[in-house]
Amino acid sequence: MQINRPCLQIFIIFQLIAGSLLGQSENQERLINYLQNDFKIKEQIWGIETNPSNGLVYFATNTGLLEFDGLSFTKQDFAPPGAIRSICIDNNNIFTGGFESFGFWQKGEDCISKYYSLSDSVEVNKNDEIWRIFNFNDEIFFQSFTSIYKYNYKRVEKIATPGFMLFMFKVNNRLLVQVYDEGLYHFKNDEFIFIEGSERFRNIKIHSIIPFDTNNILICTENSGMYKYNYKYFSYWKSAVSDFLEFNSCNAALKLNDSSFVFGTILDGIIFANQKGKIQFHYNFGNGLNNNTVLSLNNSPTGGVWIGLDEGVNYINQNSSKIYFNSATGSLGSIYSLLKTGNTLYLGSNHGLFKSEIISNGRSISFSELSMLPNSQGQVWTLGKFNDDIICGHNEGTFTVLESGVKKISSVTGGWVFRPFGNMLIQGTYTGLVTFEQNSNGNWVYRNRLEGFYEPTRHMEIDYLGYIWTSHPQKGIYKLQINEAYDSVSVVSQFVHFNETGITDVSKLNNRIVFLSGKALFIYDYVNDSILPFHKLNNYLGEYRQASQIIPFEKNLYWFVNKNKLALFRISIEFEPTLIDEYSIADANMPGQDLAIMPLGSTDFLVSNRNGITLLKKPSLNVTSDTLSVFIKHAFFYGKNKSTTLCGSDENYSVPYYMNNVTFSFSDPLSIETSSKSYRYRITEIDDNWIATSSPEIRYYYLKPGTYTLEISSESSSRISHKKFTIKPPWYLAKGAYFAYLVLFLLSVLGLYLYIKSKLHKQRQLLEFEVKQTTLETRLQNTNVELMLTLRYLIQKNESLENLQLEINKVKESPGKIPARFIKNLDSHINKGLELQTREWKMALNNLKLSQEGYFKRLKEKYPRLTNHDIRLCSYLRMNFTSKEIAHLLNISTRAVEISRYRLRKKLDLEHNINLTDFLMQDGI
Repeated sequence: MQINRPCLQIFIIFQLIAGSLLGQSENQERLINYLQNDFKIKEQIWGIETNPSNGLVYFATNTGLLEFDGLSFTKQDFAPPGAIRSICIDNNNIFTGGFESFGFWQKGEDCISKYYSLSDSVEVNKNDEIWRIFNFNDEIFFQSFTSIYKYNYKRVEKIATPGFMLFMFKVNNRLLVQVYDEGLYHFKNDEFIFIEGSERFRNIKIHSIIPFDTNNILICTENSGMYKYNYKYFSYWKSAVSDFLEFNSCNAALKLNDSSFVFGTILDGIIFANQKGKIQFHYNFGNGLNNNTVLSLNNSPTGGVWIGLDEGVNYINQNSSKIYFNSATGSLGSIYSLLKTGNTLYLGSNHGLFKSEIISNGRSISFSELSMLPNSQGQVWTLGKFNDDIICGHNEGTFTVLESGVKKISSVTGGWVFRPFGNMLIQGTYTGLVTFEQNSNGNWVYRNRLEGFYEPTRHMEIDYLGYIWTSHPQKGIYKLQINEAYDSVSVVSQFVHFNETGITDVSKLNNRIVFLSGKALFIYDYVNDSILPFHKLNNYLGEYRQASQIIPFEKNLYWFVNKNKLALFRISIEFEPTLIDEYSIADANMPGQDLAIMPLGSTDFLVSNRNGITLLKKPSLNVTSDTLSVFIKHAFFYGKNKSTTLCGSDENYSVPYYMNNVTFSFSDPLSIETSSKSYRYRITEIDDNWIATSSPEIRYYYLKPGTYTLEISSESSSRISHKKFTIKPPWYLAKGAYFAYLVLFLLSVLGLYLYIKSKLHKQRQLLEFEVKQTTLETRLQNTNVELMLTLRYLIQKNESLENLQLEINKVKESPGKIPARFIKNLDSHINKGLELQTREWKMALNNLKLSQEGYFKRLKEKYPRLTNHDIRLCSYLRMNFTSKEIAHLLNISTRAVEISRYRLRKKLDLEHNINLTDFLMQDGI
């Protein structure tokens, strides 16, 4: 509902001026709760709802729907333009209403919320705006000033009202409606039942109705205070809360638990109150609220409260383990030391020494009457209580703290640190060491300076042997030995540290001196008189081995300070550390300034920060926070100009091999509980170590096919969120492909086996053929030799017979000497021998021709000009017959053989220096 903004602004300015004047008149300041969140949102926040399934927070704003995942805000598009006035979440459906429209949002496959209109299916009154939405008995009710629209997840039904409505309320499983100029109605079974006695509200605007106790509900009016209703009678709730809201215009209310409530106003922010109506906390623009006009309230699952404002949003968690306090004017400055005595808290800052009263109300702690002690202006370095006296180390010297102010007991400037030494106190100053002792009245007084050492001494420890250890940021570590008169330093041992160690501070753990470098811890070796790395602690402290400060807390309990993080460790006698708990503190990292931590009762403790103090609630020992809040919001896989987005609610992701680049976006709804948003992640199949990040996105590139597990957690939580995803292999590397490859391989092996078997069989046949051929060639060669010998024998025999016939012919010419009959018979025998010789001759020549058939064929192929006579001549020459023998074989003259030889050489194109017979006897022919 709109208000007159110009009048409101004038009223607010008047109120701020009046409040300022009132504060000046009282001349009093308080430590007040101060909000540390700034969400950079400027819209009007008309409604807030938290999704119970994942912790995401949704805001109905004047520009649309906002989603908050703990790390960033996302504007939801795809909706009708204009303001969203109301919101409700049911079964992961986000129902919203605005001007003449209402509907619901659902996330699609692309993880983007899309709006689906319900108002299109019903006639909506002109200029109607949906101001409230409730889920009730598995139905959704949208309420405007003129109508109620009911949606049963199937259809929308419009329900007429008794008159002009203001607002609908859901309380104790009932729906109540205020009808203007009439009163309250009980809306039940689509009917309006008037509530007797509620006519008193006919002209009073009711802005909220919430449960009060088991028998009553609380009715919060705009400017008429608070009323209780026991379902029979209405009664005014006279209380400080009613008075405050009556003046500042109540606009929203919320019950936090059985004993506490929160109320939002138009003019002065919000207040927290108990069941007795007493205001416990008040937040407005002066202590961190974005502005003073509250439009909506919503409680988170962790017990915090979201405050929707006329400009922006804030979050407050009164159950948080951290509550920040500072002064509204900033007069307190930066705190360097804290000390509590009784109910009085002393705060030493760079502005002076302050004190404030501690007000404890159960688990609630507040502070009042903050004031600076007279004459304490300036830098206060340290506070300590020794024998019931409070001593203050100051830039101007050293003071004892009295009820009326401070009293200087030493003018040595720069009282940095005190340490008991027997019955004395040794103090480190800007110019060395001084001592204090108690006089006869028990008061601490200055004793003397320790001569012989004049280095600035900000950090100092005394070991069990009485050696004094001091650190200098440039010169290293000093070990000092005091003489028996306690008036000078007799022995000064300097340990010059190098860049690789960087030792800058000295501390004490379980009565052992340790040294801090910001990278690792070191310890003194008394036997070898050297400083060595403290491996036993460094190996188990994790990141806290880089601590810049170690602060004793209780027996065997120590605070380790590392940047903006604090960790409480139990250190055993054997120096085995056990982590008790850790915190992230805004403004805890203050270079050059030591942190102050002080117990506050048995359950809480205070920590100094840059602008004030932080109240930390001490955890139960051996119990650590393990709330799981980090989860994958969506994953974007891409590659080869293709991409896909998968929602975090999807089961295990599975994408093709070419989308092997991925960006994971994660959410952490509980991050509003911590000031440090540090996370760690890894893919177990790739990363051996955790990777730290402060970005809400995780990227991996060029992942190989396979199944991976992404682990992510907040550094403030021990719980780890897991997400499995698979990069599918290409088709040729899929399981089916491997089976096909196996079949093909077996077929290939079988084919290769059959091929080799066939080749071996053919090789065997060829080998057998070659063996037979070799045998035949051998036999043929032998036959050729036999034929050659036979021919030579026949030639010789033929020559003998011819010679004999010549001799007989000669005898015939002289027949007288030899009887004619004898010669005739002899001639007949010779002719028969020649005829028989001729038949044998022809048979031998024929066999020779058959044996030389292959040779003739090759010779004819190589030299096609050769005639049969030439080939026969070649054969005889190959058999190494002489020309005379060839002449007998061919029955020609020797001269004819020589001519034939000459012609053969010409056809064979032989050089003069090549022997014809040798050439024809070569294997290549």
